[in-house]
Amino acid sequence: MKKYILLIIVIGLGVISCSNPNEKEIGEVNALISIVEETEKSLLSVDTSVVFDAKRQMDKDIAMLNQYIDTVNREEAFRLDDVLGNKKKIHNLMKNYPEFIKQINFSKNQLTNLKQDLENDLMNKKDFKTHYAMEQEQLMVLNNQINKVVGNIDLAIEKLKSDRPELLEIIERRKLRASDNE
Repeated sequence: MKKYILLIIVIGLGVISCSNPNEKEIGEVNALISIVEETEKSLLSVDTSVVFDAKRQMDKDIAMLNQYIDTVNREEAFRLDDVLGNKKKIHNLMKNYPEFIKQINFSKNQLTNLKQDLENDLMNKKDFKTHYAMEQEQLMVLNNQINKVVGNIDLAIEKLKSDRPELLEIIERRKLRASDNE
């Protein structure tokens, strides 16, 4: 019986001494790592070739429109704004996409390093709180930026495609007016 009690005590002490004193902090870092991975999935779920094609086509249409328009009536102006209203959203995604990828990779690297420091017990609680707060804030800002740009991008592209015939019709009317004025 004494042998069993002694064995249980030895095993218990072994388990206790092997556990990391930073388990709670490691869990918090793991939560941030899962957020950054979800953010990355959200960004990578966008079919960039479709977005690039839509942007290219929209830029061509705008250039063609600008050739034939010097002034527009109110009704056409509102309609053009409605048709081309998603230009900024598409442009922002294309402009910021490489930077978003870099920021995601940087955040993942920083969080992995922070987790390793905690696992190796190389960081005190005060330093952890400082680094964790900074990483959390940067990740939340990045997450919000990506969600703002990526959110409803598919709907914006579909709207652009469905409204393009109307845009071409406006351009054609403008071409005819321009040729009549010559």
